[in-house]
Amino acid sequence: MLAAAALLVPVAAPATQIIVDVNQGGDHETIQDGIDAASNGDTVLVYPGTYTGEGNRDIEFGTKNLVLRSTGGRDVTIIDPGYGVHRCMDFKRTGQDTTCVIDGFTLQGGHLQDLYVGGAGVRIDATVGTGTGPASPKFMNCIIRDNYNSRGSGGAVYLNGDTISPGPSPIFESVIFEGNYAYTGGGGVYATWRSDARFSNCVFSENENAVWGYGGGLTCKFQSNARLTSCIFEENLSTYGAGLSCTDGANPTLTNCTFIGNSVGGGGDGGALYCSEASVPTLRNCTFYANRVIGEGEGECVYADDNSHPVLLQCLFVRSGFAPSGGASGEGPEARTSSFYCSGGATLDVGQSCSYGNAYGDDMCGTVVCGSGFLICENPLFCDPSQGDLSLAQASPCLPAGNVWGVRIGAHGQGCSHPAVEQTSWGAIKGLYH
Repeated sequence: MLAAAALLVPVAAPATQIIVDVNQGGDHETIQDGIDAASNGDTVLVYPGTYTGEGNRDIEFGTKNLVLRSTGGRDVTIIDPGYGVHRCMDFKRTGQDTTCVIDGFTLQGGHLQDLYVGGAGVRIDATVGTGTGPASPKFMNCIIRDNYNSRGSGGAVYLNGDTISPGPSPIFESVIFEGNYAYTGGGGVYATWRSDARFSNCVFSENENAVWGYGGGLTCKFQSNARLTSCIFEENLSTYGAGLSCTDGANPTLTNCTFIGNSVGGGGDGGALYCSEASVPTLRNCTFYANRVIGEGEGECVYADDNSHPVLLQCLFVRSGFAPSGGASGEGPEARTSSFYCSGGATLDVGQSCSYGNAYGDDMCGTVVCGSGFLICENPLFCDPSQGDLSLAQASPCLPAGNVWGVRIGAHGQGCSHPAVEQTSWGAIKGLYH
């Protein structure tokens, strides 16, 4: 009887590999066909090539948790929707978890043009569809670049939960968001309504919003609590918060992140970080270097408004208000009051941090001042920014042995014995972060 019962126990079907090759060397020629033929737990292997047109745009996974992996890596495996109004990928209310993996692709060329429609590169939206819950896929070792949303939000990625259930919680690991554009917010990524994305070792570079846009690199909105570790925000452009914008009760957490060369224009505020409407982001061990406001506006580095309270712990703020090449930005001192600006009941909660060489002062919002016990204002002694090195020299006051708190300040530890003399080449600085 026991032997007979054993025969009735279901046995899971073994996972299979499905080959997609645009050059007709595999099981299928388009990525959508490969996904459609796969089952839960399967792996779809994609050979090098440019995958474009029908079957390679607006790609959907249904409700399947499977692995979509390139064999040659992101530099030689490209998904490009081609002509027309299309995304690269689309995740709806389909319930995937992070065992649904997209590994080793470049996603480029998505284009949207309808008002309020999000995600020219990738949409992950729990308000679309009738499934069991939000999708939370994992993207790793990808580039999401040159996607264009001419009237909506989220040039590279749009994340949206809803007002009832928890929102999507995707993972982005070693992903570059580069050269994307969105009209209203999140030139790189737009995260809203309880989304809870995790980003590690990601780069947000040269993403942009139109006039009155929020968050050149990343927008967090409506209780979206993204978590970022060891990420870079470089040379993003926006009107409010060129690196990161937090509004409407968003409380992201950033650890060991770097903001470098971000700038706002159009009369906007917050060269690196903009906070409004009771947002409380927490940043620990982050480095801010050469972020600025171009033209009129406030907060060359940090702008906080409307009862927002950014928490800045063991962070390093250097040369805010200067172009990375050395020149001061803006309209002169009369155009600004501080590199750190608070209004409308907002405050900065600063601890064990360093502020140095900022164009419009190193004190923060008139309440956190140099030498107060919370803030030192000494040269951090970067090793060699001219060669892209923002690590610290041995004698830096930002290393544990150099300050009374015994902590590391900023995103980078010791990298040399003595700092170099020249520290001005922006091109070399950028090169470190790609």
